Amino acid sequence: MMPECGFKPDLITYSTLAKGYIQSHQVNKAFELIKEMKKYNIRPDEHFLTTLFDGCSKEGDFQLVMKILLEIKTLKIRLSNYIFLSLIKLHAKMDQMGDFPLLIDAMKSLYVQPNAHI
Repeated sequence: MMPECGFKPDLITYSTLAKGYIQSHQVNKAFELIKEMKKYNIRPDEHFLTTLFDGCSKEGDFQLVMKILLEIKTLKIRLSNYIFLSLIKLHAKMDQMGDFPLLIDAMKSLYVQPNAHI
């Protein structure tokens, strides 16, 4: 997309694009950016991922949340308390709190310890 124009995108570029897509209710396009990022060896960070999760929450797209989590696992991105807090808030907002124990178990399996915020 952008390198053909002589522009080399970075994580900030993709994060900004994701935010724009989400603001225009195109969460799936924001998710598709991950595929493009992989081509250029750019890994999503916490900011990018929470932006996607916020978009999913606003659109009520719980299935996309699950796709994002699978992609995170594929990319072997280490999740932090910040990401899990975002996921817990998203689950609560989308009335999916039955999955809360699974999130805590997932945290522990990834060596992320719940803290005072979670």
